[in-house]
Parts: sequence; C-alpha cells; structure tokens
Amino acid sequence: MSRIATERRCLGLNLASRDPLALKATTDRLAERSMSETRAVGRRAMRLQFSTDVATRAGQCGFEAYHDLYATAADAVRLDESFAVAVTAERLGGMILFDRQMRGIAHVRPHRRVQRNGFDHFTAQIVLDGNLAVGTPEGSRIAGPGECALIDMSRPMETRASRARVMTLSAPAT
Repeated sequence: MSRIATERRCLGLNLASRDPLALKATTDRLAERSMSETRAVGRRAMRLQFSTDVATRAGQCGFEAYHDLYATAADAVRLDESFAVAVTAERLGGMILFDRQMRGIAHVRPHRRVQRNGFDHFTAQIVLDGNLAVGTPEGSRIAGPGECALIDMSRPMETRASRARVMTLSAPAT
C-alpha cells in the first residue's frame, strides 16, 4: 500500500489550541532571513505538517496521534484498516487553511462537544479528489471533486472519507 504522506515529520502548530503532541515549528530559514526575529518565530508557529506515518516525540503514532490532535474539535473515528491521514495547515490571519489527505476516517462533532467548547466558526470543505460524506442536523450528502460543503461548527456534524483530498478553510463566524 502506498502511503498518503510523503513527508516524514510532524511540524507546526496544534489545530486544537493545545499541544498534546509537542509539535515543533516548521523551519524555512531562507524566507526568514529578511524578517525580524519576532516575525520569523511567529511565521514558524503558523504552519502545521502532520502525518499518521510518523511517531511524535511523545511516542504516539498513527490513529492515536491524529485522534489527540483533533480532540478539541471532533472525535476522530477509524473507519477501517486503510486509515491514514496527512495534514498541512497554515494560519491566514484569523482563518486556517487545511490540506488534508484522508483514508478510512470520520470526524464526529456531537451535540455534547458543541455545547462544551463553544466553537463559533464555519468551515468550507472543498473536495479535490475522492468523496466526502457530510452530515448535519439539516441532512446529509456526499461531496465529490469540485464540490464544497459549508459547515457551521457551532452545530453537530459528521464527515466521513474512505479516500479523499480536501481543502478546508476554517473562518470565524463573526
């Protein structure tokens, strides 16, 4: 089986506003040479690269590491043995842009989690390859290549991907 991720490292910021995986900041020193030290450090903290292919410094790997990475936002659920995820994320002002390659994974955001963490943002999930099944209180549908699902994260939702590449823009509601 070919791996989804070709990069063999876990780098950047934590998606869930905490750092259970002790991720390191990315380093692109060439671009940072002309920046002040403060700006260069800030730039490094604005990018994440994560692969279930690679163990973290805490010794986690695969599904366990991914589950913990997303724990604040949603429950990650392994759908089958083909499970693999690679994520690249970049902060764009108050928004975050994610490029995710996923196999055998679901993200479930039940009512109790919505009440507990009070997220107030939307995600626009654009399917580049494969299919993404999306369920909300209003109904469910399957988004295919070139289609976009707009999800209100202040409400329960679920996504499922047997195999998909999805670009997600997470933007504050206000």
